[in-house]
Amino acid sequence: MIKQADLIESFHGHCHEAARVVLARLVDALDTPLLENVHRDSEPSETGLKLISEPSVPLAANVLENKHRDSGTLTMLFYDSWSMQVCLTGDNNDNDEQGRREWVFVPPPPEGCALVHGASSLARLSLGRLRSPLHRVTQPADGAGKRYFLSYFLRPEHRVRETWAAKDSIGTTAGGFIPCRFILAVPALAMRGSGRDRPGLLARGEQVNLCPARSMASTRATPHSKVGRPPLLVLGLSRTGGTSLSRALATLGYGNLYDLDTVANGSPEHAAFWVRAIERKLSGQPGFDGTEAAAFFDGYDGVRNVPAAAFAAEFIESYPTSKVILPTRDVDSWHASCLGTVYQRAVDPILGALALIHSGSRTYATLLRALQRALYRGDFPGYGKTAFAEHQDYVRGRVPAERLLEYRVQQGWGPLCEFLGEPVPAGDFPQSNDRDAFWEGCRARDRRVLRELAVKALLVSGTAVVVAWLLRGVVLGPAIYNPIARLAQAFPGRPEMAC
Repeated sequence: MIKQADLIESFHGHCHEAARVVLARLVDALDTPLLENVHRDSEPSETGLKLISEPSVPLAANVLENKHRDSGTLTMLFYDSWSMQVCLTGDNNDNDEQGRREWVFVPPPPEGCALVHGASSLARLSLGRLRSPLHRVTQPADGAGKRYFLSYFLRPEHRVRETWAAKDSIGTTAGGFIPCRFILAVPALAMRGSGRDRPGLLARGEQVNLCPARSMASTRATPHSKVGRPPLLVLGLSRTGGTSLSRALATLGYGNLYDLDTVANGSPEHAAFWVRAIERKLSGQPGFDGTEAAAFFDGYDGVRNVPAAAFAAEFIESYPTSKVILPTRDVDSWHASCLGTVYQRAVDPILGALALIHSGSRTYATLLRALQRALYRGDFPGYGKTAFAEHQDYVRGRVPAERLLEYRVQQGWGPLCEFLGEPVPAGDFPQSNDRDAFWEGCRARDRRVLRELAVKALLVSGTAVVVAWLLRGVVLGPAIYNPIARLAQAFPGRPEMAC
């Protein structure tokens, strides 16, 4: 091995370069720079090569079960024997019954090529849009022999894995890590079989979903939550007392609810997720599935009002055991309140101006307009009241009575605590978020964006000044910026005057 150190180092470099190309393509396709930001070459990680010797055995029936998913982000596998199988059917639960699965042999890649598949870290990094395949090493027939596998593993930086480990120590996620969708285009004929004894054919170029989507309920705990309970779904529309209710729920242990404030004050990826989901929904498809929900809302105690209310169907289906709160109020007062707040914010000229020069504001403004289309058909003044009634009726019709609480904040602690099984707190029920408070929150976000733009402008202008100073001699000549040279030019015959 020592004699081949240069060859190994060169091969490792080529693998790393290929993996970076795959990452770049995923970043372009998913519009999530997070994939590249946690794989910097300058930071330590467990990325590397592994050579594995795993001989085949005399009887194929005696191969030990070794189904698993790879850790890390990407795996590039080089092998030259029919030995790799991936799972096609079943719900892809690692503890699922064997009879519910169908396994497919993936052919050895052509010379100079590798099998590339996603690993478990892609779930977090792609916000649930990719999935790590369940796979195993086996053999199609009896016969002992030598067999080698060369694997390149691309893994996130140590700091990222340490952050995840610290977060995971607070709670757990149902079913282990959250899987992510990963589509493999099989380049050649493959043997299809349910287990090891039923070979078949997979057509050249056929694309297969290695892990069909399934619903998962995240049970990630936070410092303000209780471990193991399903997320709480507060599915009211905006301006139905959501902020007061959110503060009350925080007192009862639900201190981390995902809402529009999370989107407004978070990274642009949050708004981009919802914009994509709305586009799917408006085209007649589900906005997202349970796997995407579990990955994206990992770490939250539940969701509150908009944007979740626009996807009541998806949340109710993804979390069939969750309790649902449906905040409500008089429809006329609700409509008047929205006209002066959330509707005006969607067409706010200040937000529109920021959207011209700030990408995050542009995505956020796009989301607000998209929500108007998804919830109110783009005509809140004319259709808002009808949409309110339709939304209330839909949630009532989809959620069993024992899991649903229709609630007005004027009712106070009693019904809320009884529904959640919590003791009534000693303090008064919180009241907040009048119209002035709403706009103050909006302007606070706008000021934060302006400060961010000002800092960027200062950095750019400062950099320009430094560059100009460094290039002054090249552009304008040394005599202009060198005072000694200028004196020497002024007194060519008297060098002492130049000193």
